[in-house]
Amino acid sequence: MKPRLEDYYHTPHKEASNILYNTCSFGPESVDSLQIYDSFSSHIIYALEGFGFCPIGEAGSFITTGAIDPGGKLPINTSGGHLSDSYMQGWNHQVEAVRQLRGYAGKRQIDSCFNIQYISDVAGKVNTIMNSKE
Repeated sequence: MKPRLEDYYHTPHKEASNILYNTCSFGPESVDSLQIYDSFSSHIIYALEGFGFCPIGEAGSFITTGAIDPGGKLPINTSGGHLSDSYMQGWNHQVEAVRQLRGYAGKRQIDSCFNIQYISDVAGKVNTIMNSKE
C-alpha cells in the first residue's frame, strides 16, 4: 500500500499525535484504552502504528500478543466498535469512553482507567480526542 499508507494515514497520524500528546503532556504509553473509528478493520492497524502504540510494520505482532483484548495492555473498542457493536458514525466510541471513565461499563470495565483516546481517520482527515479523569 505504499506510498498511500504513509501519505494518507501515517503522516497525518504522526502530525495529529504530536499535537495531541504535546498538549496532554503525555504519550501513548499513558493511554489506558483506545477507541478507534473502525469502519474498516485496517483502521485499527493504521492507528496503532501511526500514533506510536507500536512501531510501523508491527501492529500485527502487537495485536497477536493480546495487547488490545479486554484485560490487555491497551484494550481497543471495548464496546465492540463499528464492526461488532453498531455503526453510529463514531458516537458509540465516545459514549464508551465516557462509560469507561465513569466506571459504568459493567463486564467491559477496564481496571484503573484514567486516559482514553478516541481516533477517527476518515477520508484522510484525522481527529483525536483525549478524555481523562485526571
